[in-house]
Amino acid sequence: MHAHRDDQFERNHFEFRRAQSGTEINNITLAGTLCNAVAFTAQPYDVSATSATGILIHDVQVVGITGNCRGDLAATLSGGVLSFSHSNTIPSDPPGGSPCSMKGTVSTSPSASYTYP
Repeated sequence: MHAHRDDQFERNHFEFRRAQSGTEINNITLAGTLCNAVAFTAQPYDVSATSATGILIHDVQVVGITGNCRGDLAATLSGGVLSFSHSNTIPSDPPGGSPCSMKGTVSTSPSASYTYP
């Protein structure tokens, strides 16, 4: 998703699974007029906890309408719902373009949760 766009994430979900190395996202599904033009590639993505509600999705790779991006994407997780804000961006790939961001909420399937030390 390109920065400065507020998209609704109804009918969208991230699918989590337990992997040998920890938890990962193995499928991202987006729906909607412009969201259909965005592709998340090189899945699965490793996920780590940064706080009691914070997570970091590692090495996210996005092919978007206005360019590509690659990097770590921060979100909060509460009640199986991921929340994203435009303040959490990933850099353009290759460097020099506009960063990408997501804003809104996305349901996880199965419902994701974790225990932070």
